[in-house]
Amino acid sequence: MNDKYNILNLSTINELKEILEDDIFAIYDEFQTSTKKMLQDLKKAHEAGDSNAVLHLSHTIKGSCSNIGLQRIFEITRQIENGLRENTNPDIARLIQETESAYTATLAALKAEGLLP
Repeated sequence: MNDKYNILNLSTINELKEILEDDIFAIYDEFQTSTKKMLQDLKKAHEAGDSNAVLHLSHTIKGSCSNIGLQRIFEITRQIENGLRENTNPDIARLIQETESAYTATLAALKAEGLLP
């Protein structure tokens, strides 16, 4: 995994804490559930050669993660999306694997921040 990206954008997360207060926990709980499913679908779409689905899923994951301060997943899925849009032939399989690893690291970081049980 490329360690040049922070796992969490604490500035964004702290802003959300101020705005959402206790409701923030539901946001990260939903992230955990929905992103797990989307990552499974992303991998299946890539294995099936469905680049449109890969593009759509990577865009959706990227946007969600950007909004809630999950920096590493945002950066990796942005690479997938940009590579597909610009036809630069990114190593999608490697980037999906990096995204899955980042997902695991993100859950651990959210738990350490007290945002997930």
